[in-house]
Amino acid sequence: MRGEGPRDRFLRALEPWRTDRIANHNYSVWFSEDRRRFQRLQWGGCTVVRTRDPERFGRALALHIGGHGAPSSGLLRTDGVVAVHDGQATVLPAALRPSIDRFERPLRDGGVMLHDAPWVDLDPYRAEVVVEPPRLPAAWFDDIVSRLPPPRRPDPVPGPGRYRLAAWHFPSSIRAQRPMSKADAVAAVLSAMVSSLSDDGQLRALGATFERTPFGRLPLRTPRELLDQITP
Repeated sequence: MRGEGPRDRFLRALEPWRTDRIANHNYSVWFSEDRRRFQRLQWGGCTVVRTRDPERFGRALALHIGGHGAPSSGLLRTDGVVAVHDGQATVLPAALRPSIDRFERPLRDGGVMLHDAPWVDLDPYRAEVVVEPPRLPAAWFDDIVSRLPPPRRPDPVPGPGRYRLAAWHFPSSIRAQRPMSKADAVAAVLSAMVSSLSDDGQLRALGATFERTPFGRLPLRTPRELLDQITP
């Protein structure tokens, strides 16, 4: 934990979850009492949330700290970044995270909201991305949020609900000469899954999802190019 701000209160808020076990996920939290500077959450050395909105930051803390267990029944949990636009969800490569400071503002100005959860939760039977409320209530950090400087304007965030999967973009590879097949897409999702399949039907449903959902490799070059992919 770094920066200035309600550090002691944050430590007290985390006290109920203190354990002697070695954590599987390494987080750093940066607080700032200067409204011109960002509150930042780093995961494994990569900034995954960067905002001046304390409400969003408290929600993001809850999503990440409480977001590493198994998914809800019937869902697949895999790696990626969820972008919501016009009531639909696009899954972007996890490789976007190290460049979040370059991409997020142009995407937001274009009407695209990034979901702050660490994983993508997919209902393969309905081809929907599921955004759930934080399992750790965001209200747990209300005392901390109230002590951070208010923003000039709040950051929009996707609300809980189900969003039709509009497209799934995978990391680009300079060695990949041929277009991705459905089998490639399914294998990429499975290789990045956080937990095992919960039933045999999920694999068939995932294959069916990519029969009706656009997918492919996507190089992350410029925010404008990415915005055009999400909002054609």
